[in-house]
Amino acid sequence: MKTTTTPLPRLAARSSVRRTTLSLAVAATLGLAGTVSAQTTLISDNFNGTSVNTATWANGSTGSAGLTTFNGSAVTLDTNQETTARNALLSHSTEVSPFAGTLSISLNGLALTGTPNSNPISLYAVVGHLPIDNGGLATGGLAATYSTGGGGYGGTGNTGGALGLSILHYSSGSIQLQILDTGYVNGVGSYANPLGGNRVISAKPTDIVWTIDGTAGTFSVTLTGATFTTGAEAGTSSISGSFTRFTEATLGANNVSRFAIGSFNTGASILDGGAATFGDVSVITSAIAIPEPSSSAILVAALIGGFAMVRRTRRNQR
Repeated sequence: MKTTTTPLPRLAARSSVRRTTLSLAVAATLGLAGTVSAQTTLISDNFNGTSVNTATWANGSTGSAGLTTFNGSAVTLDTNQETTARNALLSHSTEVSPFAGTLSISLNGLALTGTPNSNPISLYAVVGHLPIDNGGLATGGLAATYSTGGGGYGGTGNTGGALGLSILHYSSGSIQLQILDTGYVNGVGSYANPLGGNRVISAKPTDIVWTIDGTAGTFSVTLTGATFTTGAEAGTSSISGSFTRFTEATLGANNVSRFAIGSFNTGASILDGGAATFGDVSVITSAIAIPEPSSSAILVAALIGGFAMVRRTRRNQR
């Protein structure tokens, strides 16, 4: 019986082809899998246009009296009133939830102008859910209603809650950071300042990084251009705390959570309405983006195709 031995070069060639083919299949798979990111940008706007980016925001103000202007690198939201009023941008996205993943919110190029009287004026940002908000695209009416917290978030079924951040300017010249935690305690809507009270800061900050971890119920705030002047944080630019009222349950059956920025006259005694300027805003979540079904199908097809190529190569070389 005659035995035929395959020359070593051919065996090496087969092995090389198999390795190359498998490597290509795996590379294709990993390349597509690379679209699954550990961080996902939910909102990003540098306001370099001449009008509101209506794909991202709805703009609304109290009595539709607010003025929203652009200078090519920033947006200014002016209440344009000397009474209780708000002018805000509200995200169309309803997935700005700190309970799906930790949120990192960057507010850059900030400014707050206007003249307070008995009531302060403020620049603010808020994450949360109004009970009247059932999802879908945001509206100007909703934008004018989303506040940093308080009674407006009370609703039936324990829905409605928010975590809000404000930079307040008082007539005394004092500048203060306020955090409000709004939600439900024993079935009753309520709100509180988780810092135990407003914190005095040295100036109006130019930039803010606000991190919210809904799973842990914690937050941190880091300021640029200002430091805390009282308390344990005196002389530093960062502060942290915890919240308990704003919970995932307050997002309601539709799991709605939006993001808003704006200016607010906190009462009826204002000499010149507040105007808040934002140069750049981004909201990033740590939640992993799951591939679309079509992407998953491509991953599977890449693997199947790679193994099929290996089988054909082996048959052709026999």
